[in-house]
Amino acid sequence: MDITCDLLPDPRYHPLPPSVDDLLTFAEELDYEGRSITFEWAHNEIKNHLLSYVRVGLIAAKVKLYRTWRHASQKFKDFKDYCEKGLGKSRWYVNRMIEAARVTLELMKAGFTELPQHESQARHLVKFQGEQLCEKWEEVLNSVPTHRITAAKIAEIVDDNPPKTKQRVNVRTTTWEKLKRAALDAGMSPEDYLDNLLDGTLDNSDEDQPSEPLPDNAVAPITIEQINRWVEDMQMLLIEKFSLAAPSNSDSS
Repeated sequence: MDITCDLLPDPRYHPLPPSVDDLLTFAEELDYEGRSITFEWAHNEIKNHLLSYVRVGLIAAKVKLYRTWRHASQKFKDFKDYCEKGLGKSRWYVNRMIEAARVTLELMKAGFTELPQHESQARHLVKFQGEQLCEKWEEVLNSVPTHRITAAKIAEIVDDNPPKTKQRVNVRTTTWEKLKRAALDAGMSPEDYLDNLLDGTLDNSDEDQPSEPLPDNAVAPITIEQINRWVEDMQMLLIEKFSLAAPSNSDSS
């Protein structure tokens, strides 16, 4: 079958990021029709998909709020189970997308046309809302040219705390590997994971209530995986605390 421009996405409608199969087909279509596409169509596609994380976050928020995952053909225990098995992402990561969408939507409603371009930029604004959010974002826009705005720059501007200097901490290789695995599960870098762990901001709460309420004297089951995660988190916390407190060889000499 001939591939024509008619098979390219309608420029008036911009769906969520397509599946892998759709993207492979789309790439083939672009290879064939690349010289025929208009600038207006290409520009609109690029601009609109830069904010696709907002669409993802808004829909995920409704799936979470209305427990839409309960109606899936595949059975999920809760929202966490859906995130991990249905989306291949941690619940922490999906919740981060939801919060980022909330921030960007609020800025849109406030009249801003220059917006965070991806979730990592919006992440540093989630602790603000209302007038304070608008003031912080206005401060970012006034401080940095739009094309130079990065997540690091936003964090530097909106964070009232001075930038933290890096310090080398010696840990066992096996411990570092455990930290990297835990961070990967949470969709974070090891450094960000450790920061959030020490700040107490990791999403370890069981936000989703079971479909059937447990009896008053019932105890929710705890899995071996949960216990292992808690043990690893506690090991990281102790290592970090005692490593930073211990004097270095140069200090003691």
